[in-house]
Amino acid sequence: MKEEFVEILSRYTGLDAGAIGPDLLLARYCYDLDLVEMAMILEEEFGVAIPNEMLEGPLTAGELWAYISEAL
Repeated sequence: MKEEFVEILSRYTGLDAGAIGPDLLLARYCYDLDLVEMAMILEEEFGVAIPNEMLEGPLTAGELWAYISEAL
């Protein structure tokens, strides 16, 4: 599961999968629209709803993964 998560983040940040760690600040590499689109793909892939409020503040890859894995 986590490999799919990292692959999706890699696609939207433009970073290699190995460069995506828990402290990666997503807003640094994604525009707002990209974050929303990425969240929609993650929701579809993992069957969880990601609140819009979560995308509005500074969000790290680790925080996003923690939310998704907890929702599973």
